[in-house]
Amino acid sequence: MVLGWLIARASEVAVGALESFSEAAGAPPYLTGVLSSLASSLPEIALTLMAVMSGDPEVVEVAVLTVMMSVGAATVIVSATAAVASIKSGRGVVEVPKEAMSDELNAIAFTLTAYLALSMVSMARLFSGHSDQLPRTVGPILLLAYLSYIVMLASRAGGRGRGTGGAARHLLVGLAAMIPVFISAEVLVYLVEELTTAGGLDVVHAAAALALVGTVPENGVAIVSAAKGDVEIGLGNALSGVTILALLAVGIVASVRPIPLDDYVVAQMGVTTASALMLKFSVRDDGKIDLGEAILMVALQALAFDLLLT
Repeated sequence: MVLGWLIARASEVAVGALESFSEAAGAPPYLTGVLSSLASSLPEIALTLMAVMSGDPEVVEVAVLTVMMSVGAATVIVSATAAVASIKSGRGVVEVPKEAMSDELNAIAFTLTAYLALSMVSMARLFSGHSDQLPRTVGPILLLAYLSYIVMLASRAGGRGRGTGGAARHLLVGLAAMIPVFISAEVLVYLVEELTTAGGLDVVHAAAALALVGTVPENGVAIVSAAKGDVEIGLGNALSGVTILALLAVGIVASVRPIPLDDYVVAQMGVTTASALMLKFSVRDDGKIDLGEAILMVALQALAFDLLLT
């Protein structure tokens, strides 16, 4: 509870500083949200990477399942952020920033098709008995896709007008405010690891616990932003969290060590595909996310987690 309060309070300070940075640098708030999501995902990615490099097969499987289940948790964050923003607006609906429509949805569409292909190929490789892991080349391809998206997003944001000055100071304040978030997240993950070890949970339940705890920083920044009325920063943070985890985090893990295939990993790939599909169509149909769509996205993830955990 104490760590949760610290994350929420630090996130509130970070949101204010990042908003000031956007104004001072002349950068769109949506891009600031993407950068804050990337920053808040770094501890989770680092911890997952260390677990993968340990070489212990069970630890590796927990790490892989954790990072893939985090994609589903990130979709819940999008839903929660949209729900808070829609309630804050008083209209029960939130407009999706145009940058998300033109850039982020392209990345989500790639995530959808890439994970559909991964699901089908993984089932063929696993159930035919030819291989029980994905080739290591999958990792660099996912990384290249994500890096190309970031380059494109930065190029579109360039030259959009001059800022008010003092951007560096606001950026430093924002980064300093993220330090308690990083530390709290690492302590929370450590505590969950201890609890899962003491409780004797299996790899799937351990991965689910770590995935839910690991997304706390994104929850803090995105939902606090929406509650403050900074919809672009909040949705930028939440939407980008999906592609950061599905492309960047999984890409890094797969580059270090081939992803082991079993029924849980293959099922989670299918769940990621379904989540990306629903997210894409919820936004693409009218450029908005209403409260009903947010609730349905949460229900989809609840169904997926229930099926995986039971």
